[in-house]
Amino acid sequence: MQIPLINYKSHSLYSNAKSDSSFSLKEFTFFLGHYSRIRKGIKKGKLLSRKYRDFFKSSKASKDLDRLGIVPLEPNFKIVHDLRNKFKREITELKESRRKFPPQNRGVSRSIKMLCSIKTKDEIYSYFESLCKNLGVFDAAQAHKNMPMQLSFVALQINDSDDGGILKACRDETGRISETKYMHIDSGVNTMKCILYLSEGVREGKGAFSYVQNSHKHESLHVFASRKANDVSNLESLRKSSIKRKFMNLPSIFRHKANFGNDLIDYEHQLEANKLLENEVFMESDKCLGFIFNPDGVHRGAIFTEKGERIILQIMLEPSFNKFKK
Repeated sequence: MQIPLINYKSHSLYSNAKSDSSFSLKEFTFFLGHYSRIRKGIKKGKLLSRKYRDFFKSSKASKDLDRLGIVPLEPNFKIVHDLRNKFKREITELKESRRKFPPQNRGVSRSIKMLCSIKTKDEIYSYFESLCKNLGVFDAAQAHKNMPMQLSFVALQINDSDDGGILKACRDETGRISETKYMHIDSGVNTMKCILYLSEGVREGKGAFSYVQNSHKHESLHVFASRKANDVSNLESLRKSSIKRKFMNLPSIFRHKANFGNDLIDYEHQLEANKLLENEVFMESDKCLGFIFNPDGVHRGAIFTEKGERIILQIMLEPSFNKFKK
């Protein structure tokens, strides 16, 4: 399941984007710096995975990750109850913080509260480290990536059906929105993620996370790195003419986006969009505690068509390049 390659030169949203002299050599050098760093990181990860190729024992979970890119975790209402109680104060604080902003301005950044990170390694970090071990998150992720992984951070995230920030960013200048809106891959390199649901009733139309199965295998290192470099260079907006012009000033070989789903809006993209939608699966809170997934695959979340709320823990794993002992 390959991510569609979009010809932006003939795309209706981009074909009229004129050259922007404000896109300087300095900015292009900035983009190339990200591109080079990401390529090196991917290659470094491949070397690490070769080193540990026969080190980690595969399991059903890791094999499902290999094949599909995502695997659900068995429902466990006790863990949900314990997590909600343990982080009751943080949940309340984040809800209060979100209320300070108009709903139309509540996007991802205003809906997240960091709980711990590898930089501090406090009691909360140790708690989640143990939880990930007990849930088999490390075992599945390490066998899938063929490399030692460590906990990078855990973030609390809350979204509800009143939020307008994500959909606002998905619309073009005329207000059109694609059926594949917000479909994206992450900009992180060699990472894995786990999401745990802390709220009930999360399903399709009520904020559920979704994943396009088997979309985590990429055909080209160059295209893969270009997508991530455009993301971290902030060249992906389709709402701002100035950003679109800068994106179009890139040589055509670099015009690939991580957040590409918003751009599958022309009639000639219908087949590609339909294929993505046909392979999209939704992770629902009554069927799983959460899930482990490869964020290099196409995914999206926090999309609401019905009244509802989604409270999740987002757990990031990153490679451990230090000497590793199982």
